[in-house]
Amino acid sequence: MAASIACGLHCAAMPLILSYLPAFGLGWLAGEGFHRWMTIICFTFAACAFIPGWRKHRSLLPAFSGAIGIFFLSLGAF
Repeated sequence: MAASIACGLHCAAMPLILSYLPAFGLGWLAGEGFHRWMTIICFTFAACAFIPGWRKHRSLLPAFSGAIGIFFLSLGAF
């Protein structure tokens, strides 16, 4: 329940927060380069999580669903 509330607050606040980024001198967070670097970092974290998970559980389903997520994230960033 707490995660759902936090998600709702996050989704409601993001447009407001993003619109104020230039006023706080953080306009670089909206740049394409930042999103590309963050996609690479997300891919690295995902690989660090899914590879040991596959070795332990021998199930490709979590890695497959993670790969779909990384694909769509990359599609948006690049």
